[in-house]
Amino acid sequence: MRAVCLSCGAAKWGALTACRACGARPGTLEEQARAMLASEDELDDAGLEALAERVRSGGDVVFDAEAVESLVADLERVPVAPLGWTLLVVGGPFVALVLLGVLAIAVCAG
Repeated sequence: MRAVCLSCGAAKWGALTACRACGARPGTLEEQARAMLASEDELDDAGLEALAERVRSGGDVVFDAEAVESLVADLERVPVAPLGWTLLVVGGPFVALVLLGVLAIAVCAG
């Protein structure tokens, strides 16, 4: 999803991703909600461009408070996997393949 960085006004891919232009990334739940409102899920092309220009020119970016609060409430309900589980699920298969490769080399060499 296309979005606008609320720090510098650059176009970026994904509302919650770091901006390639300035490195800013929405951190708090409110920042994440505001970033989601600055995406193509909420704005058409003209709206995205107008928002980008407003940010670049230093203008105030005001979002509907109820929309922000609603998204924050939704984000609070999203389960977040602990880092250990994330590493296990993502890296586990790779580690297992490496260990199997080492074991196969040891068996063949021995």
